Amino acid sequence: MRFRTTVLTDIYEQTGDIKLTQHAAGHATPEMTLKHYVKGRRKANDAAQVIDRIYAAPAGGSNASI
Repeated sequence: MRFRTTVLTDIYEQTGDIKLTQHAAGHATPEMTLKHYVKGRRKANDAAQVIDRIYAAPAGGSNASI
């Protein structure tokens, strides 16, 4: 994961302040910040959750056979 992306997205997630995050990124508009940092992580997290559900161990079992 890229450091800049992580830090900027963490700032937004912790504060909910897009203007603060925009300033930290040096972007001209908050839309740019949302597009490149906040929305991108949401998509990655959504994909990771799907993968986790698919490969989750059954209740009381393990994935030892994988």
